Amino acid sequence: MKRTLKLLISILTFIVLTIASIIFIFEIRNSSVPKKFEEVRSKNINAQVDIYTNKQGIPHIIATNDEDMFFAMGYFHARERLWSICHSKIIAEGRAAEFYGENFFQLDLYMRTLDLRKIANELYENANDETKNVLTAYTNGINSFIENNINRLTFEFGASDFLPEKWHPSDCFLLQRYFAFLLNPNFLNDIIFAEIAQKIGVEKTMELVPNYPNNSPHILDEKLNPFIESPTPELDSLRKSQAINFSQNIFK
Repeated sequence: MKRTLKLLISILTFIVLTIASIIFIFEIRNSSVPKKFEEVRSKNINAQVDIYTNKQGIPHIIATNDEDMFFAMGYFHARERLWSICHSKIIAEGRAAEFYGENFFQLDLYMRTLDLRKIANELYENANDETKNVLTAYTNGINSFIENNINRLTFEFGASDFLPEKWHPSDCFLLQRYFAFLLNPNFLNDIIFAEIAQKIGVEKTMELVPNYPNNSPHILDEKLNPFIESPTPELDSLRKSQAINFSQNIFK
């Protein structure tokens, strides 16, 4: 009798956990995967705007004016990548420890030393009116998505226990500066090689990072590469003429 009762409890527990897991997975899926068709009304656009994706998943925006187009772009970016841009923003501002814990303190200290927020604010203040109008429309699109979907955010927001903040046009400059910094390895390389040069001298340091000789083999056929220095004017003239013909053949 006791064995039967234990078996029944185990089966019921398994069923409950399975159902709970399925519900949890579907909730994550429903919150993370955008709807195939959605109609949104906003006071920030002047006319109807259509957004569709082709079979390759590439979005296309059809709008009658630039303001509506950039609004739709911001809305779509937020729909597809809200967590990514919010996460990048708090990293760029040096606020990671505020959301992720004290283990990120050193990262915040480093990012606040760079002070990308100050740079972003100055870039926005010095931007012309056309740029500000574009960024304002784009930002309105992001904020519109946040307002319309504050109760239907992706799983990452729930797991991190924070809500997306309202965006300001200067945040666009902030992310632009942040990604420019990430894609610039010379920032650290220059410091490293400068320290090496102080210890062993400039000439020996250059031997560690030699330039590729101009007269060495290249990947492209020299006849199709107009950027390789020619040993004679005649060959240089031939290369230029063939390079022009090559370009013309491409764009015919």
